[in-house]
Amino acid sequence: MAETDSKRLTEAQAYLAMFLFLDAYWDRGKRQSIDIAGLLGDLNPFIWRGAAKSGNLPTGDPAMWPDWEEAVSRVRRGEPDPERYRLKR
Repeated sequence: MAETDSKRLTEAQAYLAMFLFLDAYWDRGKRQSIDIAGLLGDLNPFIWRGAAKSGNLPTGDPAMWPDWEEAVSRVRRGEPDPERYRLKR
């Protein structure tokens, strides 16, 4: 396995990393954003007891996983256009 391969995440690992990133952001913000609170509830892979241990990584909202898979697919296809996300001054 090449060194870069050892640093790659599966889709499920990347999803969990995104969840933990947002959760830490929520904690730093003193848990004050209703929007982030709702998003974290929808994304939470640990809502269903034992789900993470079983290898399934369901979300609180079943529609969130296909949305995640679509985002991963877009990145793999070379999307999105970086210009869309640059700050406009």
